[in-house]
Amino acid sequence: METLRNLNAGARRPLSVAVLLLLLFASGAQAQDVPKLGTGFPLYVADNFGKIVKVDSSGTQSIFTSGGLLGSPVALAFDRNGNLYVASPDPSNDRIVKVDQTGTQSIFAAGGYFASVAGLAFDVRGDLYVSNQVSSTIVKLDSTGTQRVFASGGDLASPIGLAFDPGGNLYVANSNSIVIVDRHGQQSVFASGGNLVRPAGLAFDHRGNLYVANFGNTTVVKVNRKGEQSVLFSAGGLFRPFGLAFDADGALYVSTPTLGQIVREAERELRIFTQAGFLEGPFGLAFSRDRSSRDKEP
Repeated sequence: METLRNLNAGARRPLSVAVLLLLLFASGAQAQDVPKLGTGFPLYVADNFGKIVKVDSSGTQSIFTSGGLLGSPVALAFDRNGNLYVASPDPSNDRIVKVDQTGTQSIFAAGGYFASVAGLAFDVRGDLYVSNQVSSTIVKLDSTGTQRVFASGGDLASPIGLAFDPGGNLYVANSNSIVIVDRHGQQSVFASGGNLVRPAGLAFDHRGNLYVANFGNTTVVKVNRKGEQSVLFSAGGLFRPFGLAFDADGALYVSTPTLGQIVREAERELRIFTQAGFLEGPFGLAFSRDRSSRDKEP
């Protein structure tokens, strides 16, 4: 199996050992009854070098939490109360970590299902969904941390990023496809081939279009409700994009782990929003769902 060590040959920034063990990992996207955009800044970033970085609307970075239980985080998702859930792909770090609004860490769930986690997403009821790339399973956890397998096998092959549509269907970034899993766990292929090459992060815009970060071919692709693909961005500020998130104004943010950058869509172009500083291997992105923590804009 091709690894990130091969895919990232020549990249400026080395990835941690945990990430090099796997092919790809994803950013979790929070799910709502309608695909709302983020409530606003700050933007939270899962940095694979053992930390969660908080970024304000000016691009200024700070450490929200680091070390402790985090391992090598790649996936993020907020619950309805503003608590942040974090997952690491490190097989020895088989747990989902909950981080409250003060940055205090605790173990939410642990066990074999979480040994190679790639993505996280919440449904409207507050249940957390977790993708495991190695076992090709989606695990569902309720608010108490009780777990059950929601979907496995079938069309799922190395599932990565997760996102919900308005109807409560779960979209999964698969090997070279996007798979829909309905509320009953039934699978169907939504889009495949074409411009989808090792898709990672997923995010819906307010019109219900799905955006896909293709780690394998350095593109961001829009997939409409019919499953039709169009390339929005390629090269020019991108290199192996991973995490995606929309802010409250509908601007798209993309993480590029090997460059240590977050880029932002502006006037149909991608421009550097923040880079370097605390960012060493930025993967998953999530905007705060706690309105009290929003930037106070003039």
